[in-house]
Order: sequence, then structure tokens, then C-alpha cells
Amino acid sequence: MMRLQYFLIAVISLLPQIAFSQIYKCVNSQNKIIYSEAPCSSSMKGGEVIVEPNVIDNSGLRRQITTQKITQKNVTTQNSNEVNSESIASRMSAYEKEIRFRELNIDMHNQQSAAERRWDAENEHRYLTNSRGNSLSYGDELKRRNLKVDLDSYDRSKRNEALHLLTEIYAKY
Repeated sequence: MMRLQYFLIAVISLLPQIAFSQIYKCVNSQNKIIYSEAPCSSSMKGGEVIVEPNVIDNSGLRRQITTQKITQKNVTTQNSNEVNSESIASRMSAYEKEIRFRELNIDMHNQQSAAERRWDAENEHRYLTNSRGNSLSYGDELKRRNLKVDLDSYDRSKRNEALHLLTEIYAKY
């Protein structure tokens, strides 16, 4: 049984290298499964394994979001007198804000998470409450997401640095 597990691990680790080759799953007379690049012999049962590509293509979605942002930016430019120099594209929807508040509420009250994570949740909650719903810029949002991951690190200095940088991001807005 252990040999089969090691064999499967080896096969799985080689899959990226043989992604474009055909794979065959064969069962021999002792009912052992054998994976091979060659078709099964006449004494074995089995056939070709159909492997689906593990690729996510978001290019269409990315184009759609970019188009929406450009459209929103044009609308914002046309209505700049009505909006107090705030871009409509940089406003959070009520739904986004509600979801973010729910996530923050969970983080603020989770006693098992690191103190830095709870403090950051309080900082972000304060930022969202005082910012009139403005969302972070694209670059700052990416930084925020990456730094949120660092808040779960076992390294205390890494958590402290992430908290410090997150506080600076919220302070800009």
C-alpha cells in the first residue's frame, strides 16, 4: 500500500512535466494499478486517462472590469460638479461595505487570532467608518491583501511590520 502511495506521489509530481503527453491507467492480473505513457498491453485492462487542463482564464473578466472602470471614470468626469471631487469608481457599494464590516467583526472578536490581526481589524473598521465609503486604490488594495496574509505569520516581527504598513495605508485615506 505504501509503495502505491509513493508511486502516486511520484506520478503526480511529474504531471506538470508530462502535461502534454498521454497517460494510460492499466490494471494488471493482480489488480494493481499502473500508470504509463504507453498503451496498456493486451493482458491488462484499462485505457487512456483524460486529463483536464488546470488553468483559470480570467482574461475576459479582466477586460470586462477594465471596461467598466473606464466607463465609470468617464461618467465621473462628466458629473464632477455633482460629486465633491470624489470618483464614483472609488466608492464602495453598500454591499461591499457590509461584507467588509462582517469580516472585520469576526476578526475583531476572534480571541484565537493574533493580536495584530485584531488590531488591524479595528484600524480598518475605523477607516471604513470615517472614510465615507471610499475604497483603497488598486495598488493599496493589493498591498492590503498581501499584508493581511502576513498578519497570520508565526513571526511576531513580520506581523508587527504588516500592522504598521496597514495602518499607514489606512491613514492615507
